[in-house]
Amino acid sequence: MLKSAVVEKEDKTDDLIIIGKINGFFGVKGWVKVFSYTQPKENIINYRKILIKEKLERGFSWQPYEISQGRVQGKTIVVHISGYDNKDDVQKFFGQEIAINKEDLPQLGNKDYYWRDLIGLNVNDIEGNYLGIVDSMMATGSNDVMVVKPQDEGNKTDSILIPFVLDLYIKEVNLTLGTMIVDWDQDF
Repeated sequence: MLKSAVVEKEDKTDDLIIIGKINGFFGVKGWVKVFSYTQPKENIINYRKILIKEKLERGFSWQPYEISQGRVQGKTIVVHISGYDNKDDVQKFFGQEIAINKEDLPQLGNKDYYWRDLIGLNVNDIEGNYLGIVDSMMATGSNDVMVVKPQDEGNKTDSILIPFVLDLYIKEVNLTLGTMIVDWDQDF
């Protein structure tokens, strides 16, 4: 089963995963509105220990914070950051990204994958033909779809779209080797 608990938007630091962005204020008691990159979007509330990217005189720095409360407010997610109890206190967070440490992601079971782990895998069909690498993932109504980019310059195919359906099209995923075997005709 494919898990898209965290949408693929990562910082250059491999140990951090960006899960949202502070995009406004909510009330006068230090609450902020958050645009969540998690799926479903309210999952961002489950992460209590967060890092916020703060602007410094020279560059940026990730600083640790804790979410004391969070909730869905209409179509918006709002959170309260511990120790910041008024609008003036949280003003410095406006427009900043929120991240978690990679090890704070929930552990997945067998045959469960985060999108971030699939991107970059080498894809071969069941006959051993190299199709390309997983470039991105797309959520669709019925199932998620992999976008596989051919690496052969002679191949004029822009990309190959393969439904991520385990056992039917996806025969094997080996994260250790960085490979995937699919039952897919690249001319399909």
